[in-house]
Amino acid sequence: MELIALRDIEPGEEVLLDYGDDWEQAWQRHLQTWKPSNNTSYVAAYDFNQTQDKIRTIRELKTNPYPSNLDLRFDKAFLNSKKWMRHWELGTLAKYIQRQDEYRRLCTVTKRFTDSDGHIWYAGTIRDGKKKKHFNKVPREAFSFTDRRYSTDMHLPNAFRQPIGIPDELLPDAWKNVAEVSIKPQRKRVVKEDDDDDDDDDDDDED
Repeated sequence: MELIALRDIEPGEEVLLDYGDDWEQAWQRHLQTWKPSNNTSYVAAYDFNQTQDKIRTIRELKTNPYPSNLDLRFDKAFLNSKKWMRHWELGTLAKYIQRQDEYRRLCTVTKRFTDSDGHIWYAGTIRDGKKKKHFNKVPREAFSFTDRRYSTDMHLPNAFRQPIGIPDELLPDAWKNVAEVSIKPQRKRVVKEDDDDDDDDDDDDED
C-alpha cells in the first residue's frame, strides 16, 4: 500500500495514522489486564550484547550458561584474518564488518586468552553448512548474540496483539462499491462404481 500526501510535509513533522476504535479499545483492555511474564530468564539479544564484554568458553557455560532464548553467533568476516586485522589496527573494524555483511554462524568458543598488550582473543569453531571451520585469534567484535526463533518478547503469551485497521476514508470509493455476487453451489454427479457394468449389460440385451 502506498500513501500519498495531499499537502507538503514539513521537516520534522510527525505523520500519524489512526488505528481505529477497535485497536484503541483492545489496547486499553490490555493495559488493564497485563501481567509480567513468568519467564524471568528472558533477556533481549540487543541488551545482552551491550553488557557482555567477555565471551564465555564452552567450559564456563557448564556452570554459567547464557539465557535460554539466545544464541551466540560468529561473523564470517573474521575468517579472513589479514583483512580484519588490518582494519582493526587502523580503527576501521566496524566499517569493515558492515561492508562485508557476512552471515553469522552458530559457534563454540573453546579458548579465551590475553596477549602481552592486554588484548583479549578467542579461539573456537563454527559450523558452516556441513563443514566445520576453526578460528584461532579473533576479538570480541567477531561475536554477537541473537534471539532464537519465536523467543523475542513479541512472542510472549501476554504480548499485545491486535490487527491494525485502515480508516474507510483512506480507501477510494471505487474500492468500497463492490457488488455482492451470489454464487450457487454446483451439484456434483456421483458416479457409482457399478454404473459402467450396468451400461454393459444393457448393450448385451440389445444384441
